[in-house]
Amino acid sequence: MRLWDFLKSWYFWLILITVIAIAVRSIPAWMNAAWGGDFGIYYGLTSRMVENQQIFNEYDGWGGMYNYFPVLYIFSAAGHWITGVDLLWVMPKIAPIFGGLTVFLLYFIIYELTKRRDLALLSSLFLAVIPFHVYQTSHAAPLTMGHFFMILCLYLFIKYMNEKKYLIPLLISTMFLIMSHHLTTYFFLMTILFVVVIKSIRVNLREMYRDVFYVTVASAFAFGYWICIATPVFSTFMNEGLS
Repeated sequence: MRLWDFLKSWYFWLILITVIAIAVRSIPAWMNAAWGGDFGIYYGLTSRMVENQQIFNEYDGWGGMYNYFPVLYIFSAAGHWITGVDLLWVMPKIAPIFGGLTVFLLYFIIYELTKRRDLALLSSLFLAVIPFHVYQTSHAAPLTMGHFFMILCLYLFIKYMNEKKYLIPLLISTMFLIMSHHLTTYFFLMTILFVVVIKSIRVNLREMYRDVFYVTVASAFAFGYWICIATPVFSTFMNEGLS
């Protein structure tokens, strides 16, 4: 392919937008020794994981729930083990990559829904630079990983509604989401529930057995995880709701 054809292609612009998204989210981590709300807590839990080689470690500090959502710590520890670089240096650099990749995934969601590459690219560009999302997903925090796996789950769910071969990767992604961030998981469950409800207005419910099956299984996985493992989440949710 000639250079000019490549520069006009949609995938060149998607790659460029994704690189921009990752870059702007990574700037704070490269300019500061430590970056992000509660970073010390997340770093401490990741350090314990590296030292103890256990996924779940004891934690009795502020919040009381952080140790039950280890995906951030797992990926950060993996980066440390693979590269041999100091954990304090590598941990803030990994999460913004996942934050930027949400932009990449959004392109495919919009294209799947509209079949318009221009609209998908414009949506991705908007998400790449919108300040509140850039700020939130620049942190080495569970929420950043939750955003990534929520967007991945949404894409796979859309694909699964038409092709059952996506069920296994969808379930795997769902487990990563559940173990990433509880509030993001809750909003994801609400989103797909409303998708199914709205779809049922124009489609016979019997033809939506795959959709209903996944919503049921994902909800069971989430509440099962909260009841059996992340017990403070379930008790707080039952007692206080989202207040």
